[in-house]
Amino acid sequence: MSLLVTILFALSSSASADRYTGDNSNGQLKLEMDSTMHTVPIEATQFTTELNINEKVTGKLVVQATGLKTGIGVRDSRMYDLCLSSEKYPTVTYEVRDMTGDVDGLKSGQGTGAVELHGSLTIRSTTRDIKIPATYTWENESLGLAGKQNVNWSDYGVPDPSIVISKVQPKMDMEFKLTLNKSL
Repeated sequence: MSLLVTILFALSSSASADRYTGDNSNGQLKLEMDSTMHTVPIEATQFTTELNINEKVTGKLVVQATGLKTGIGVRDSRMYDLCLSSEKYPTVTYEVRDMTGDVDGLKSGQGTGAVELHGSLTIRSTTRDIKIPATYTWENESLGLAGKQNVNWSDYGVPDPSIVISKVQPKMDMEFKLTLNKSL
């Protein structure tokens, strides 16, 4: 009987995913928008992320809408109320459904490589597929994941935050540097 339990445990362990998690305390997510007057920097100060490394790589990044900060309180309030409707839509999410590129290298738990995240980004009530080129780096048992992509916020039904004296461009540059640690 104990041999059967050992075999079943071994089979279930090999089929389970390695789960890596992180948050804003050990990672950065920055956004940038151009306007006619200046560049508007936005930093995500409240987010969580996970990556499940199994036969297929999946994951999720969840950003608290009111954790996005531009450094100017009035502008932040306008972003929460007008642009993000944060009371109704408290989070912005990116769900990773798959990954291509050097996935075998990523799964090996060592070295560095380039991958492309395939997933869906949800802002407000609109979800769109988006691919994000990224690099990974294994250091000790931590996984570093970094990438850049631009997003057209108007594709997500976000109202134009422009004011009379400053026109905001609809393209938003996104850059992330995350450190993920194995979760038990």
